[in-house]
Amino acid sequence: MKSSPFTSLTFNDKRISARANLTLSKMIATGNSVINRIFGNFADKIATYRMFNNPKVTMESIVSAYADACKARMAESHCTHVLCLQDTCETNYNGHNLRMHKKGKTPGC
Repeated sequence: MKSSPFTSLTFNDKRISARANLTLSKMIATGNSVINRIFGNFADKIATYRMFNNPKVTMESIVSAYADACKARMAESHCTHVLCLQDTCETNYNGHNLRMHKKGKTPGC
């Protein structure tokens, strides 16, 4: 599999870096971010959940690793601009409210 620009993230721990890069590679390859769906075996799922629960893995450390990887790729390719995309999708179950309440269930928030 060809390496993605963001599958060479570096954390302060080799094992965390390896697991983060494997997880990201799987997410990119499958187009999915659900851990149970991107990994086929139980051991990989547990290892990934443990990585995310590790105190060394914070939102700041992930964002920092992405930013460092992006800066490195920009320097390698002599780019001066970055295109940033944002997904603003949300789930709305309001159309199901009446149907769900008839069966004694609620779709939640």
